[in-house]
Amino acid sequence: MNTFLVLFRHAWRKSFEQKINIAILLLLPVVIVFIPPHEITFPFGMYIYGLVNLFSAFTLSRTIMEDRIRGMMVRIIAAPVKYIEYMGAHLLAFMLILTVQNLLFLLLTILRWNEYIFSYPAIFLLYFCYNMMSITLALAWNVMFRSYSLSFALYSGFASILCLVTGVTIPLFLFPDQLRHYVAVLPTYWLSNGLEAIYNQRLET
Repeated sequence: MNTFLVLFRHAWRKSFEQKINIAILLLLPVVIVFIPPHEITFPFGMYIYGLVNLFSAFTLSRTIMEDRIRGMMVRIIAAPVKYIEYMGAHLLAFMLILTVQNLLFLLLTILRWNEYIFSYPAIFLLYFCYNMMSITLALAWNVMFRSYSLSFALYSGFASILCLVTGVTIPLFLFPDQLRHYVAVLPTYWLSNGLEAIYNQRLET
């Protein structure tokens, strides 16, 4: 258990060593809060936050990728530290950081657009599940690369296109029904679809 806590503190500290991490984790959520709302849906910032969350998870996963490139994974096998402890501590740290980011963003959104926001627990749960997807996607993506710079460059384009075609950066109600049927297989679709479902459920009641 002591080893787990040491690894957890290490992952937490490493996550904030890079200035870009602080900018993405703390500053970008503040900026997108001020995006004007639309009369038939939640404020657009709540959707675009999905793109910010994808990049947040990716920058956090840099620690694991760099350890893999330096051969840390091989040394863990020979060390008393178990691989499951290493991964568990890092994933817990990442989820906790993203959860704090969720709370910060939701609090600021409520303060700015309170009259447009409702069903807070459902929205928080949706973002929490989206966090897990974002971390999983970032780790799976980084496995394919040996260079973080190359990985980040390609991921930037991939994530932007992914969010563009799944309603994260363009509202879903602008999409034709046939296209929505195809993009439903993409993970980011379910954030925009979930927010739309929560909003429509309130209107129906």
